[in-house]
Amino acid sequence: MEGREGLPIDKSFPTSALASLDSSVLVKESHVNEKTVASEDFNTTGRGTLIRKKYKVDFAGKNFQRYCVFAACSFGLKLYIIYLMAFCQRKKAAYIIGQKVLAPMGVNKMYREFATYCKAEIREALSIFTNPKNYPIEIHCTQGKDRTGMVSALIMAIAGVPEDIIVNDYAKTQKGLAAIYNDMLEEVRRAGLSDDFAQAPPQVCCYLDCIYYKRY
Repeated sequence: MEGREGLPIDKSFPTSALASLDSSVLVKESHVNEKTVASEDFNTTGRGTLIRKKYKVDFAGKNFQRYCVFAACSFGLKLYIIYLMAFCQRKKAAYIIGQKVLAPMGVNKMYREFATYCKAEIREALSIFTNPKNYPIEIHCTQGKDRTGMVSALIMAIAGVPEDIIVNDYAKTQKGLAAIYNDMLEEVRRAGLSDDFAQAPPQVCCYLDCIYYKRY
């Protein structure tokens, strides 16, 4: 469930979202029925014998930017962000949003905001699993922590997997990312974010499950 290809492995969901900020979402409403998923057929063997479908759900798209990021900005900060981006200072704008908005928000609240305002993206991701022709399905993003963790936890919850197993499965992410953890820390700090955005503690998944059980 990935918005863009070619991102380095140390690019987390919030840092990649900051890198793709579009100030036009501040002044132009997104359409409710706007398509959030794209698909393409590709050959997995190179010999034309097996064709699989690849779906891309842009979790860091307009809904996330408009309602989870920009909506948390003060009016003055919005004007400053628009000014910076208008004069090609995108990196500075992204850093300020990371420092002033997402870092104080924290990972838990970011997930809550995502569950509230990005239902279309979540619904599109889940709909892929309703078609038997899509199986087997591999879920992936850049690191396998945020987007993959969210979708995997929700799918397991729908399938009736006990919460403790879901939480333990998510917690394995931290160990799996150990080899690039220092790079991830550098990346989130460069984006103005706090260190918890590079981590995958079990309590985050507990909070995530609580949100999704209530909403979905």
